[in-house]
Amino acid sequence: MRKNRCSARLAFAAAFALAAAPIDAQNLVRNGTFDTDVSDWPTGGPAAQVSWSPQDANGSPSSGSALIANVSTGPSNGEGIQQCVSGPGIVAGVSYTYGGKVRVPSGQARTGFVMFGLRWYASPDCSGNAEDQPRVDTRVLGAWISLEDVSVAPAGSRSVEVLAFPSKAEAGGELHALFDDIFLLPGVATLTVPSSASIHGVSGTFFHTDLWVMNLSRTNSQSVSARFRCFRGQSCSSDSRDIDLAPRATALLADVVGDFFGSPETAGAIELSYNTSLGGIAATSRTYTPSLPQPTAGAAVPAASAGAARTRALFLGLGSNARDFTSGFRTNAGAYNPNGSPVAVTFELVDEGGSSLGTLTRTWEANEAFQINDLFTAVGRGDVVTTNAYLVVTSASPVFPFVTVIDNQSGDFVWVTPFDDP
Repeated sequence: MRKNRCSARLAFAAAFALAAAPIDAQNLVRNGTFDTDVSDWPTGGPAAQVSWSPQDANGSPSSGSALIANVSTGPSNGEGIQQCVSGPGIVAGVSYTYGGKVRVPSGQARTGFVMFGLRWYASPDCSGNAEDQPRVDTRVLGAWISLEDVSVAPAGSRSVEVLAFPSKAEAGGELHALFDDIFLLPGVATLTVPSSASIHGVSGTFFHTDLWVMNLSRTNSQSVSARFRCFRGQSCSSDSRDIDLAPRATALLADVVGDFFGSPETAGAIELSYNTSLGGIAATSRTYTPSLPQPTAGAAVPAASAGAARTRALFLGLGSNARDFTSGFRTNAGAYNPNGSPVAVTFELVDEGGSSLGTLTRTWEANEAFQINDLFTAVGRGDVVTTNAYLVVTSASPVFPFVTVIDNQSGDFVWVTPFDDP
């Protein structure tokens, strides 16, 4: 796969940056190595008895492990320790690797298996109903076993509970297991600019996008993988391009679609993926017309995290001028589908009195960006003149919907902010 690279000053190779970041700094779990105690790991209920053991998974004389005894009175019951992880490290849509090391002493009177798991929550404190509960387990006896799996934080996730426990098959008695080196490591996160362009529009207006990307880390270099997703029917490269950023460095990519991605006369979404263990990034863009150094008009389009994808959104202040593009306003709308499968998206235009002006439903393919030009005409109401309509966008899976309202005379446009709509 061909990759172009844009380097900010003093850029370093991504491999060096990865090597420079200590594993301990990446682990979101507290006291996962149980060096001296089992602090930060409350039990999940009365059926779990937890104590510190000097037995260490790596044979270290200065560390230990957590010894859990499952003493449940009933059969087929798992109980052990847990820890809630929240804060900026938990980002919806990010892949997390979780697991640890476990040893089940042989020769016990009770049987079962041992497990690491996660519970994802939309609340910030692991309260309420879990959105997803992935698990990884083993039945191997008498040896330290390493277990790990990958889980993607569901849409809306704000916290996650990390679990470690033995599950006892028989009623009564006890099943013992040792747990050590428990970890939760963030993987790759993606910011999305849902709309960008390098294309000529109505009346010859040349809309093009400048993109700014910044590495927020003060210590680690970051290699950002950028990918452009042009509208269906347009021709563009799907290759990724790397943006190498030194600590606290920024990159400006002028006419990012036409120049950096080499895709003139196209429009679409931009995805910026990065290694969250090295720190975060910030990104924003401006789409405007005409070209510099002429006086320009346009709007900022920020990059959004995966958690900003929605299944329902409300947009206010939409305009139409009955298909007369010499004055008044026109409205374009669209969406980017970040999912790996198709999703149907419905657009309902509503007038100021709450009456529906029309509805349009279109299926977005996996990772497809698309824009509906002149939305009022598209829903069958191109005759309407208004500056006070609103739009409700709904979909079965989270997408990035967007709306622009364009001044027909100046070519200036407004990037309309989406609102939550119960």
